Formats: sequence, C-alpha cells, structure tokens
Amino acid sequence: MEYQDGMDRDTFEILDDLRSTIEEAKGAFGNRQQCQIDREDLLGLLEELEAVLPEDIRNATTIVRRREEILARAEDDAARIIEDARMQAETLASEQEIVRIARIQHDEILAAAEQYDRDIREGANDYADDVFYHIERELDGWIENVRGNRERFVNISEQ
Repeated sequence: MEYQDGMDRDTFEILDDLRSTIEEAKGAFGNRQQCQIDREDLLGLLEELEAVLPEDIRNATTIVRRREEILARAEDDAARIIEDARMQAETLASEQEIVRIARIQHDEILAAAEQYDRDIREGANDYADDVFYHIERELDGWIENVRGNRERFVNISEQ
C-alpha cells in the first residue's frame, strides 16, 4: 500500500499506527483495559504490515549478511596487518641483531688491529735497538782499533 503522497510506508510506521489505534480506542463500559476497535481498520493495518514485513526482513537479512562480510574482510585485513607488522618487527629485530653482531665484530677487529700495531711497533723498536746496539759495539771496536793504530803511529813517529 502507498501513503497518500505516493510513498510506501515502512514497518515502524505501520506499527506506530497500530499502537495509536489501540491507544485511541474507546474504553468498553468504563474499563480502560478493554476497548472497542474498528476491526476493518485493524485488519487493514495488519495487511499492510504483512505486505511490508517480508521486504523489511529481506533487507535486514541482506544488511546482516553484508555486515558479516564486512566483518570477515575486516578480520582478514586485521590478521594480514598483524602478520605484516610481525614480519616487519622480525625483520627489524634481525637487522638490529646483524648490526649488533657487526658492531661486535668491528670492535673485535679494531682491538686486534690495535694490538697488532702495538706488537709490530714493539717488535720494530726491539729490532732497531738490537741493530743499534750491534752497530755501537762494532763502532766501539773500530774506534778502539783506530786508537790503537793511532797510538802505534804516534809511537812510531816519535821514535
């Protein structure tokens, strides 16, 4: 059925009319709990309700189904987002672990290189000191030899 303005009535409007009809009904013999209702008006409203109700139920079912689909998609999206976040967290943790290990290796390599540098310098210094000691001993021997030869030369020339 259509309203006077050509628009279809919905279930709630019809239920409102049913309620109004019952509330406005005349009381029966002074008793407000019982009333007289125009049977044709009430049956007409019930027919309207029967005509509209299946469409409203179909619409509600469609809405519920769409809602369930949206919720399912949202749950899938949420699960995917959570999995992506977990994987990114693992990747970051892994990268941080790699950086941490690289820093440890860097520190170890640097410490080893510094120790090697100290060892080489100490070895070079010891070698240089040893070479200078032997040169000094050789020069001392040559100087003694030169002195001895000079003294002999002086002694020979004085004679």
